[in-house]
Amino acid sequence: MNEPRPPDDVDFRSVENVVVFLLEELRRITLARAAGEDARRCQVAWLTAFLGFLRVFNASDLTFLPGELVDALVGLEEGRVSSFMRARKRRRDEGPARASTIRVLGIARVVLTVHRLRATGMGTDEARRQATKVCCDVGLKRSRSGKRPGLDIDERTLRGWEEAVAADPGGRTELRRVFDLQARLGPTRDDIKQNVKRGGVESVRKNLLKGLHDALIKLHAAEH
Repeated sequence: MNEPRPPDDVDFRSVENVVVFLLEELRRITLARAAGEDARRCQVAWLTAFLGFLRVFNASDLTFLPGELVDALVGLEEGRVSSFMRARKRRRDEGPARASTIRVLGIARVVLTVHRLRATGMGTDEARRQATKVCCDVGLKRSRSGKRPGLDIDERTLRGWEEAVAADPGGRTELRRVFDLQARLGPTRDDIKQNVKRGGVESVRKNLLKGLHDALIKLHAAEH
């Protein structure tokens, strides 16, 4: 991912140009994160672009909080942990912790792969079976902790993930928002059908499953 462009280097002739610049930068950085770029680096780039936007309007009084967050993220790279970056101990009555963003990225990619396999003409059950095999091969579990056999992903797990995505067409959950973003980044159903005509259905399916495998390996490495 390229570093964010300094606002001073952009010719802002109107407020519209400033807003367009900001949105382009934030969208570029967000897409880079969805594609697997380093999470901390993308967060710093996103916040830096937003800080530049505020400075264009001489709103330096509003830069303190995001600036403090940038300093904290950079400090983590240097081995320093700010007080508000330290994990809070959870109470027993709070229930399970929310899934990490990295895990959500992986789940969204699994569901999207099932959808794309179905676009090649593969049945839903077989698409889930193939995606489940990839998940098991890379060690993805139903839970973020533990190595018990009972935590292995099965086709019922995938069905639950698919239902969670389908139940949120408005994008209220992080899972649905990430799923929609990843869907926009990759091939459409029509693209997949054209690829099948050009390269054959088996080749397309193999590439989809390899893409899932490689993405999960990268995400697993980032989380650990």
